[in-house]
Amino acid sequence: MENNKLIKFEGGLIKRVGNAINVTNKLLAKTEPQLIPYRKKDKWGFCTTDKRIVIDCIFNRVQPFQDNLALIEIDGKTGFINNKGHFICDCQYDKTYYSLDFSFGFCAVSKNAKWGFIGKQGNPLTDFIFDYAYEFSEGLAAVKLDGKWGYIDQKGNLVIDFRFEKSGPFIEGLAFVGNNKCGYINAEGSLIIPYKFDDGGCFSEGLADVAIDKNYGFINKKGDLVIPCKFSEVKEFKNGIGAVFLNDSNRRFGLHSINKEGGLVSFGDFHYACFSEGLAAVLNHVSGKLKFGFINEIGEILIPCQFDKVEEFSEGYAVVGKEIYENDRYYDTRYGIINKLGEFLIPYKYTLISSFKNGIARVFKSHLLYGSHILIGYINKIGIEYWED
Repeated sequence: MENNKLIKFEGGLIKRVGNAINVTNKLLAKTEPQLIPYRKKDKWGFCTTDKRIVIDCIFNRVQPFQDNLALIEIDGKTGFINNKGHFICDCQYDKTYYSLDFSFGFCAVSKNAKWGFIGKQGNPLTDFIFDYAYEFSEGLAAVKLDGKWGYIDQKGNLVIDFRFEKSGPFIEGLAFVGNNKCGYINAEGSLIIPYKFDDGGCFSEGLADVAIDKNYGFINKKGDLVIPCKFSEVKEFKNGIGAVFLNDSNRRFGLHSINKEGGLVSFGDFHYACFSEGLAAVLNHVSGKLKFGFINEIGEILIPCQFDKVEEFSEGYAVVGKEIYENDRYYDTRYGIINKLGEFLIPYKYTLISSFKNGIARVFKSHLLYGSHILIGYINKIGIEYWED
């Protein structure tokens, strides 16, 4: 694929002086700069943190590099390049699995309306024969054929037959599957928890959410219902705490934290807390309105409740939102980013921001016609915008 090289991007090896020492190239190599997606009008490429373009803006769409690979799109077809600018796979695929995760070294891609898997060098793991496919998790990937789901291993072999109407990834050794009702199987395909639930989710900290008659609760790995199905909505457990919506006419007033025994947990005056990086988003009444703030693990208020919307902390920062009203009617929400002291890194200026990942975050603007959001570009942790219009 040398003829397809997009840029000349040398690793910058330190030259050896004489023959006095002999060390590996890895030890001598300079650290290569982070490459960030960069947009020029409607075309995308990649630049360094100081906005030096190193991969030309010629693509219709790109995604950030993961494991030295990035997805790129030209004329509706996707492919992959490495951080040297070489095509690993030409733009020949219709879609990729949404997370673009080469988990266990392989990625799910589609071609001519069928799905298969490729490796990091573009080598196929399977033929393009599946109706759909998920990414690998715990060494197995769910694949769909003729309306039924089964699982393949990292060699592309079918190890669990196509016999499920629904399926999920293996998490903590078990996967959610469904045939009219839902249950859980192990990696050998044995049904460990019988089909007796209307819906189900993945295990987290030993518990999985399940539904009976549109109400949700939690089971353990024996299939015992340890928290009854009495909630209208639930969120997975993190650090021993889960979140539930009580059956209430106003969902936001019904948001509570629970422990693994199903008991409601309070953090001082707060009934809901979602922890991440040592801080928890909490919800409380302020001047008659519900506002979010953050507490530490012993319930101390570190950032007062003042935000209309928040995301969990990621890489030391959190996305926060403020609702905008015109003539007392809701118009839109603007988002900014704060640090763990509650200081604004970025003021309320974007209509949507993703959490930071590898030092960058995506920002969006509203599409007034379709009521959706359009990706503007990427920012770093000091607010530098990597685009130009």
